[in-house]
Parts: sequence; structure tokens; C-alpha cells
Amino acid sequence: MFVRFHLVEHISGSIAVGLRRRGIDVTTSTECGLAGADDESQLTFAASTERVIVTQDADFLRHHANGMPHQGIAYCRQGSLTVGAMTRRLMLIHGSLSANVPSPWTLMLGVVALTQQPSRNNIVITMKAMHVSIRQIGNSQGVVIPKPILIQLGLSGEAGADMTVEGDALVLRRPANPERTGWPEAAKKVAECGDDEMVMGEFGNADDKELIW
Repeated sequence: MFVRFHLVEHISGSIAVGLRRRGIDVTTSTECGLAGADDESQLTFAASTERVIVTQDADFLRHHANGMPHQGIAYCRQGSLTVGAMTRRLMLIHGSLSANVPSPWTLMLGVVALTQQPSRNNIVITMKAMHVSIRQIGNSQGVVIPKPILIQLGLSGEAGADMTVEGDALVLRRPANPERTGWPEAAKKVAECGDDEMVMGEFGNADDKELIW
């Protein structure tokens, strides 16, 4: 089953059009007779139809924090993204999460913030507890991690991850940079600028050159 969206009334209808052109199931508050309805009514409708709410109203984040049931909330700070950029991010969520989202989706998707964050990430996922299947991979076993989560954590297949067991939890972290990472490149740039002369000269003391070791 694929992720479906419900756009509250202040979200541009052009986003619904763009998503539908790509085969994504979308409803809007206006189409469903919910124009002017309160947040609770929007959440109830979305939950009953198993849809992720797309909103620019920060009150929905408060509802999430207060534990109000929902199928997922995609929040974008007003004015932070163009219609095209917001559409592309929703497509990314749809394409990355659809194949792996268990039912009900509340186990998978908490709040997805589509707005630019102070850190390096454009997408931030706050997940509720979820159950994942452990799959056989050759002689080992593993789990599938959705791409947006890897992006948020700064993990990639190329760099890998540091894995530890902490209590009863399996923890993945970005690998620490090796010591002196980037030193050769930095030294090369200094040399190219002609700024690699010895600061203290060849000998610390003038008489040291007469010493026999």
C-alpha cells in the first residue's frame, strides 16, 4: 500500500495537481467539504482514510506533541518553500516510504518537517515507535532503512556507519572522521600559496648545527 496525502486548505491546490500527475493519491480539504474545519476534524478525516496530513499550520505539531492520533503530519513552515520544491519533497517521501511503511502508518511516520532546518538537512523525520521486519541477507540478517532517515542522519552506503549495542538497543551513528582527515589537502593548498616556510628556521638555536648526534 502506498502513502496517501491530505492537503489542508491553506496548501496550494497546484501541489495536489502536481502529485496527481505522478499517480500519487491526494485529497484536499476543499474537495472533502472540510474547508474551515478545525484541526481535530482534519486529523480525524485523515486518520479514517489513512492519509498523511500536509500543512503549514504549526498547531498540528502541537497536536502531535500532545499525543493526538494521526497517520502522519508533513509540516512546512509558511513561505519557506516554493510550490515546486514542496511537491518534490512530498514525492521523495512518497517514493522512499511507500514500499516499507507498515500498517498502520502511525507506527512509521511521526512528523516530517519539509522546511529548511538550521542543520544540513531539508527533511527531518520524528518517528514514533515502529516495528520492522528482520530479513535474511545471504548468511546474515538486516533491516531496510528508508532513504529520508539516512539523509537526516547523514548516513550513506559509501561511508557506512558505526554500530554499537547499548543496553537493549542497537545504535547506528555516523562514522567518526579519522584523525588528521584533510591534512594532506590543506598542506598542499598552503604550499601552493607559498606560505609553507618554516616558522622557526632550520635550527632552534644557532649553536645546534655544531652538535654531533
